[in-house]
Amino acid sequence: MDNIVINTDTPIEIKEEENKVKMTNTEPFTLLVIKPNQIKDRDWSDINYLHDLVNDKFCNYLSVHPDDYIEFMGEHLEINKYFQPYIKVDVIFEEKDYITEIMYIEVKKEDEDKYELNEFANLLNIGEDKIFGSVIVNRTFISSNDNDMHLDNITPEKLHRSLHKRANTTVILYDSDNESFEEEDVFGPMDVFSEKFFGDKKYNIKKIDLKFLQHNLVIWYTEDEYGNSDIIGNLIPKNINVDKMIVFSMWTEDYRDSLYLDEFNKIIKLSKKLTDFITPAEYNKEEKDNIGRNIIKNKYKILEMISCEIISQENI
Repeated sequence: MDNIVINTDTPIEIKEEENKVKMTNTEPFTLLVIKPNQIKDRDWSDINYLHDLVNDKFCNYLSVHPDDYIEFMGEHLEINKYFQPYIKVDVIFEEKDYITEIMYIEVKKEDEDKYELNEFANLLNIGEDKIFGSVIVNRTFISSNDNDMHLDNITPEKLHRSLHKRANTTVILYDSDNESFEEEDVFGPMDVFSEKFFGDKKYNIKKIDLKFLQHNLVIWYTEDEYGNSDIIGNLIPKNINVDKMIVFSMWTEDYRDSLYLDEFNKIIKLSKKLTDFITPAEYNKEEKDNIGRNIIKNKYKILEMISCEIISQENI
């Protein structure tokens, strides 16, 4: 693997000159190897579509010891087939305390006809790269409460859930008739769901895009003179009488992710305490853990860190 180039922000840091991997795992863990495949003719509306994909014969869930990780990666990505292989690692799913990533060899456009297309890998990846050859999928635990980062076992059930949640994201709903927030899983475009939710007032929806720390929040609401005000802290002006509201989170410009009540309640509380919603510089600075890896500070960790800081100040 002398000529390999790796592009990754993963908690696994590879020291090529030493042929070593920095990780805290000491016991074998499970990775997923996906061989080249074709899935375009499958019926995505079939109730067993995801189940069949994650359990197909081209999906191999393999145990690997930490000491053998480099060899495992080289063997199953078949790096010897490539001249100066460039390995990319992209996040394909993220939730509190866990990220799921896909690792693959980047293929130049002029070389695409030399390799087999991996259609399932292309379904998993949200980027623009067209993926060829075998890929490796891993799941990593990233604690929101401390600096613990280690590889978790990936299973068909966990991958199935991740894909299901990518398509069925959890959003927060508010109805002044009930005077409470609740979670709802939404499939498909938010415009379609919102028309049904807001009913007769669907043409009077007010929309706010809000960057709150590392969260990309989107707030849609309608007003009514008999609605309720001051329901979500300082996220919207207090003098607005809200009839109904949807609050959701954007992972990328094109993909929603899930927003849960526990998370949302912390955001509301912090909105009343913070002078602005920009992540303070001290929380974004690069830090190393006790084995020299960069500490991954995703939006869940940032929210938890600042929430704990506010709570500790209140208890002084």
